[in-house]
Amino acid sequence: MPLALLLILLAPAPGPVDWRNHSYVIDGTTYTLANGSWATPDDAEFGQSLDLTGVHPVDVDGDGHVEYAVGLNYWGGGTGRFDELHIYRIAGKTPMLAGFVPGGDRGDGGHGPVRIDGSAVVLERNYATGWDGTCCPSMSVTERWIWRDGRMKLDVERSMVAPLADSNDTPDYAAELKAARAAMAAAKRDGQKAAGHLLAALEARPGDAVALGELGFALMTEKEAAAEAALWAAVGAKGASSTRAAALYNLAKLYLGRGDRARAVDAAQRSLVLRPGNGPTEALLAEASKAPEKKTP
Repeated sequence: MPLALLLILLAPAPGPVDWRNHSYVIDGTTYTLANGSWATPDDAEFGQSLDLTGVHPVDVDGDGHVEYAVGLNYWGGGTGRFDELHIYRIAGKTPMLAGFVPGGDRGDGGHGPVRIDGSAVVLERNYATGWDGTCCPSMSVTERWIWRDGRMKLDVERSMVAPLADSNDTPDYAAELKAARAAMAAAKRDGQKAAGHLLAALEARPGDAVALGELGFALMTEKEAAAEAALWAAVGAKGASSTRAAALYNLAKLYLGRGDRARAVDAAQRSLVLRPGNGPTEALLAEASKAPEKKTP
């Protein structure tokens, strides 16, 4: 058993609820943990398990009452291991599920350790790109989740993106950037291959606005959530106004394709502040302004 999980299981349960011996609902099925774990019997035809991975007190809604971010990890018998992060509010001594932060499978959408920053829940989410397997992701996104309009929402504009380097060698920034652009310019554009080179460029120059912006563009049709994070990281990075304007332009395209008219208009307008009179951005803004309003569920 991993040491981190052992320490969690041996530690006192925070707050009025014994989270290690509590029932949780995953995809409509109720699982009751005992000492932080649940598993099918050894002779079961299909093995499954659910483990508690952490309990984090946090006042997400700022009302002066503590909620709890409870981390769970589900194994369904195959290679996949899926994260869940549930937000519970306590009514008396009864936990009420108030919201959740979506998880994913290990190295492709799964997340690592969770920390609390004020009222925000911060986590490191992993993404597999290029030829990565879910065991060995090459990209990490730092996400901040905040309580807005009665649910947990991603504060995507404060995303940070970093490569998960697997060697001690420092790549050649210029060569990696050139290779990425060649992959994007090929007859059959290869965004995943380009992303691999751009992550190597970021290993050479952490936080580089150019590499972040081009990484976001490369991933737009491959992994939209990762693309959005990389583009916002480029907007927030130190760099030329034209680089940040290009990232905002691509964000406007991404939001328009998603049907989010308001955010598409906002991103296009912000791009034009940095790059006034840019023809493609003005055309995109006009298109977004005429698009139908997004229908929210």
